[in-house]
Amino acid sequence: PSTAFKNMKRQAKIDIQRALEEDPSVYQYDEIYDSMKEEKEKKVAVSKQDKTSKYAKNLIRNAAIRKLENDRHFERKCQRELEDEGDEFADKESFITSSYKNKLAELAVLEEEHKRMAEEEKR
Repeated sequence: PSTAFKNMKRQAKIDIQRALEEDPSVYQYDEIYDSMKEEKEKKVAVSKQDKTSKYAKNLIRNAAIRKLENDRHFERKCQRELEDEGDEFADKESFITSSYKNKLAELAVLEEEHKRMAEEEKR
């Protein structure tokens, strides 16, 4: 059994030598696997970048505009209700937070823009 094992070992060495002569990187499994894995990860990263919707920005922007329009309508409704109440609560204190003031300023800017666009449409 030992001579057969030695012959097999010698044949294996010869096979290894031939394979290395044909392709020196034949036994470099880890390096080749790592490079293949890196290429695959790069392709996945590129495909993830390409999957962004080309309409998402417009949808988000339009949703924000609709929200501001709804806020503007709500504020005008509240203002009309306050005017209808008249002096019923005139003796009460009113509190306005800074964030509400900022919101009102933003709505005022939106109102001005809306008026400007309406005038441009008339022309």
